[in-house]
Amino acid sequence: MRADLHIHSEYSYDSYETIESIIEKAKENNIDFIAVCDHDAIEGSKLLLKQNDISCISGIEIDCFFKSEVIHILGYGCDLSDERFKQIETNYTSELNRCSDTLISMMESYYHIHMDKQKIIDYSKGKPVTHVAITEHLLNDFKHEELIPYQIGEKAGSPIANYYWDYLAIGKLFYLPKKIPNAQEIIQLIHETKGVAIIAHPFVNIGCNRTAAIELYEMGADGFEVYCSYHKQEQVQFFHELCMQLNCLETAGSDYHGNIKPNVLFGMTNYEGDCDKMIEALMKRVRR
Repeated sequence: MRADLHIHSEYSYDSYETIESIIEKAKENNIDFIAVCDHDAIEGSKLLLKQNDISCISGIEIDCFFKSEVIHILGYGCDLSDERFKQIETNYTSELNRCSDTLISMMESYYHIHMDKQKIIDYSKGKPVTHVAITEHLLNDFKHEELIPYQIGEKAGSPIANYYWDYLAIGKLFYLPKKIPNAQEIIQLIHETKGVAIIAHPFVNIGCNRTAAIELYEMGADGFEVYCSYHKQEQVQFFHELCMQLNCLETAGSDYHGNIKPNVLFGMTNYEGDCDKMIEALMKRVRR
């Protein structure tokens, strides 16, 4: 069995992939088991659960604070009918909207430009205006020496994602703090809705920090996304060994976003083995 347990659909603010196209891509890539884990949103996963073409499990990816860092926690097997998930989605959308006007003003001042809000709305394609559409407008319609690497240079392969990590992440020039839950609250919510809490792409958020990883495990995390498109072999090995020592779950997911992250391909999990035991362990923990 092959699996990809971290896929984003059009119900994420940063993906345009339909559930139908995700199912087709799974078939094309011989993926047998999938999970749609949209950012703080559940409609894509709920829609996936209604089909019978491919095996799947419910999923969501929730942004939350762990100390001063923002991390992402994947919830698998949760009862998505719980009203608290809709509250998380409403709050996150509100925070994205709240930050947008400020971000536009900051970029205009820094790059000495005037951004076209109608173009940004057009780039949003009916979604809430977020940094994704704002960054698309910036990179597609303006010239500045600092933008060249994302337009035609070494970072042009995945320009929106690379720009985010360089300018919009915590501690960066255009970072705007959002009011989001803390990790303890999210792990508790996932467990209360009979789900399993997995730390998404852990190296991206906490590095190979054993102390932080163990603290998250002791907080109630059920495991780590050991295998993902962002982890090099040494990072995979670090988290694999940690999961073995803690006797916790390990999962595999690409974090596929379609054209928003063009260098992350469907099924690119960096796990080449049979996923039977991985899925069996995950489903057993969900049933428990």
